[in-house]
Amino acid sequence: MYNPWQFGFSLILIRCMQNILMILTEFPPSIGGMQAQALAVARYFAREGHKVLVFTYRSDEDTQSFDALEPYDIHRCLSRISYQHNLRVLEREIRCSDIDFVYSSTIFYGILQRLTGKPVVCRSVGNDIMRPWIIYPFHFGSQLLAKAAVERLFKRFLKRVSKPSFLEIFMARQRKYASFLAAKSASLILANSEFTAKKLAEAGVSRHRIQTLVGGVSVSDFQEPTDFDAITWRKKQGFEPHHFVILSVSRLVRKKNIHFLLPAFAELHQAFPQARFVIVGDGPELSSLQSLAFKKLKLGNAVHFVGSIPHAEVMPYFWASDLLVLASRVYKNLLTGFADAETMGRVLCEANAAGLPVLAANSGGIPSVICSGENGLLFEENNEEDIVRQLKKLLEDKALRSHLRVQGKIYAKKYFDWQAVMQKYEEAFEVISKA
Repeated sequence: MYNPWQFGFSLILIRCMQNILMILTEFPPSIGGMQAQALAVARYFAREGHKVLVFTYRSDEDTQSFDALEPYDIHRCLSRISYQHNLRVLEREIRCSDIDFVYSSTIFYGILQRLTGKPVVCRSVGNDIMRPWIIYPFHFGSQLLAKAAVERLFKRFLKRVSKPSFLEIFMARQRKYASFLAAKSASLILANSEFTAKKLAEAGVSRHRIQTLVGGVSVSDFQEPTDFDAITWRKKQGFEPHHFVILSVSRLVRKKNIHFLLPAFAELHQAFPQARFVIVGDGPELSSLQSLAFKKLKLGNAVHFVGSIPHAEVMPYFWASDLLVLASRVYKNLLTGFADAETMGRVLCEANAAGLPVLAANSGGIPSVICSGENGLLFEENNEEDIVRQLKKLLEDKALRSHLRVQGKIYAKKYFDWQAVMQKYEEAFEVISKA
């Protein structure tokens, strides 16, 4: 068994062009963190001269115009339901094509290393090992469930029942077994945080097969334009120059812990009436959060629920706010037994890139992104006294906010920018392809 990390990396000077099959299950034109990561990896290695072949899920969107502009072949033929069907398709492609190695955006396809003998590098965002989302892991019936018509019916069903958590119970044992086996079979796993790396090790993955690599952002996209007037923009949103604007950008689900954050803000607001709280995002907790903010806590216009907006429209909120807060916790569903956590927190990377000071919970994978006192501050998970104390400190200490702003930009450029992340990918691919 080889150990690619034993003595660190040294890039091979004469690079050999590789044929890389990339399994990028979530892929544009739909948008999201996984899609952004997948697109960045595919484009980078195609631009570097490697032959890239992308396999992804079927899409309900019109993808032809997008696919035609990409410098690699895209096969949208994978099923969201039938795992075994996907393995058959991919195994056949690997055996019939001159593939040097495989990259997968989830751990589920690490099993292809065992099936084909080709090296497989996987990325793990943590939840693929904590809450395996393989829907149907069995061979029996896999061909029927792989049909597009069946998939459309299943999607309509999930939309109608709002994806209830109790569905995770079904076939949980076999799904967990398949996920763990796939992870243990992979040549190498790029974990998005030390938290994720620990979860993979607990699942039986050898520690020398795991490397920590945070997700990336395009730092240049978050640089504040010279013609952006923060004061004017804030006035249009109903904020005065003296207001201290605290920003939250997240999906409104239990693990994001906004129910904890609102009472903490209410205590801050009593001492500092100029504080304002802006919540960007939507989700199943929206109505209960609005009830808490306006009916129970009586916060009135001190809290603004913006809702879900396109990613590009979030940028001005980064540039015009005074602080970003991420209060995530590790949430365990008592019905299913599955845990959910902030395994990294890409919004923290984005805030750093935008020069927005950060206060975040010491929870899950967040400490792999935020070095407390440098590119942000950390408070103890679910500790209201601690978060209120640090909120007050940040509101009063302009020099501290300036320090976090400067250091955040430095960290973003050095560790989170796509250029830095892709160099780590390249090192991993170089070693694996030569193993």
